[in-house]
Amino acid sequence: MTVKQSVLGVPDVPVVSETAALAMAEGVRALTDADIAAATTGVGGPGAQDGEPAGSVWCAVATRDTSWAVHRDFDGEPEQVLEQSVRCALEMLRESENRFTA
Repeated sequence: MTVKQSVLGVPDVPVVSETAALAMAEGVRALTDADIAAATTGVGGPGAQDGEPAGSVWCAVATRDTSWAVHRDFDGEPEQVLEQSVRCALEMLRESENRFTA
């Protein structure tokens, strides 16, 4: 069993999936008792992994009330995919602030 499964409660699904991303964000939020948490899962590259092409990334955010995820196909070297993944998660966190404080 992986850490994602045993600690965050990720079900036995492909790691690069909406289900995994949501479970990771929800698991981190619950584990830390945070108001909000973000997670990303994807293929940095340079090659494909588990049938997913390099740059395929799921970003997710979980709050105490809801959670959502988006899929992105990023271009570039692994470092660039990682940077874009982090930016995606941060933008989702900023968007959630706007959603729930307006």
